[in-house]
Order: sequence, then structure tokens, then C-alpha cells
Amino acid sequence: MPELAEVESEVRARLRDLYAEEGARASVAAARDRVAAGESLDDVASDLGATVQETEPFATGGRVGELGANAEIASAALALEQGDVGEPIVTGQNIVLFQVSERNHFDPADFAANQDATRSQLESTKLNQLLASLMSERRQELDVSYDPNLMANLGLDQPVGPVG
Repeated sequence: MPELAEVESEVRARLRDLYAEEGARASVAAARDRVAAGESLDDVASDLGATVQETEPFATGGRVGELGANAEIASAALALEQGDVGEPIVTGQNIVLFQVSERNHFDPADFAANQDATRSQLESTKLNQLLASLMSERRQELDVSYDPNLMANLGLDQPVGPVG
């Protein structure tokens, strides 16, 4: 076991970090209570010298704005309703406080009503991707090339339709 003199500076630094984290957690917990009581998140963040960032809508397992793929925050946010304030969550060196500004629920009736149109659109997209891939492969196999001057005279930027 090392002597105290050898590790004293490391122990003191770690204690400072722990006290700072504990203080930050207490500040964010108090901020959460203020927002839950009706103060705006912007006003509370301003008092703390923090910034508010909105994210694009996300789903389970999706990216949560600049926080990236953070399953803990995504799960916590998706468990709340619009206007609710989440519990503070530690992410690396930061503590995140969030409020749900928009909430869209899955609507089975809407999904069922649009199911055929969605399927048709996806099938069409995949078919076009497959055809483009096959055409590109055949052009390479057949060593097809295009005269750029002729293409420009015809007003075409790139080859169209099957060739060969």
C-alpha cells in the first residue's frame, strides 16, 4: 500500500471532483424542481449559465441531438408526456436536464390506414435501387462508355436507360 504522501494529491483531486459533481447534481436537481413548478427551462438554464438545446424528434435507439445515441436519455424522454421534465442524467462530464416539448404516440389506426401506401412506396424505392445497381453492374461488365460531347449535345448529364 502506498504512503499517503505519495497519493495525497490524487486523493485531494478526486475529492474535489466528487464535491463538484455532488454540487452540480444538487444544482440541477433544484433546477428540475423549478421547471417542474412552472418556470421556463430557458430562464432556469440562464440562471445556471447553461444553454438549452432542442433536438429533432427521435425514436428508441435513435440519436438524441448532440448527445448522440444515448439510450438512457431516449428511454427516459419517451416514458414522459409533452411538458414533463425528466430527472437529471449524468452523461460523461455533463449532467443533462430535459423537458419533453413534443410527443407523438404510435397510432395503430393511422398506421393501418397508410400501411399499403407505405409498403408500395418502399417497394418502389427498393426496386429503383436494384435496377440502378443492375444497370451499373452491366455497364461495367460490358465496358460501356459514353462520349461526353455527345451527351452534352443531347442535354444529358449522365446516361439514362439501359444500354447494351
